[in-house]
Amino acid sequence: MDVILDHLHEPRSAGELFVRFELAVLNHLGFGLDLSRCVATGAENDLAFVSPKSGRAVCREAGLPYADKMLILPSFLKIGQNQGADTHSLMEAFRLTGYFLERHVYEPRGIVVAAARDGFCQAALKALRELDGDQERSLLPV
Repeated sequence: MDVILDHLHEPRSAGELFVRFELAVLNHLGFGLDLSRCVATGAENDLAFVSPKSGRAVCREAGLPYADKMLILPSFLKIGQNQGADTHSLMEAFRLTGYFLERHVYEPRGIVVAAARDGFCQAALKALRELDGDQERSLLPV
């Protein structure tokens, strides 16, 4: 958390670090996501989705027929990628971690998701949009 706090003035870094923190929490609690290879084919390339059932990556070819049921694998979370998050990939990352936190942590324990998480996600996306000069102002739920 200290690292995230140290980077709050950098929305891209703070958002990425926050997502990686949430992934680490999920992993520590036994609900880690496997983003290293396709659950359907074993392929390590062209990973595009995450199965909401298994929490494992799915390659584009295997996932396209089910794309409407899949979660997007943000480009900055793909193994071997050295690119930073953009607004869209960060929004998808917040959706991804939020989905699995809700499913495995909050809902089974009857915990209501803290408004602080949503506030942080919205603030990071807004700051990143402004930084990137993105004219779109409508923030989608994360």
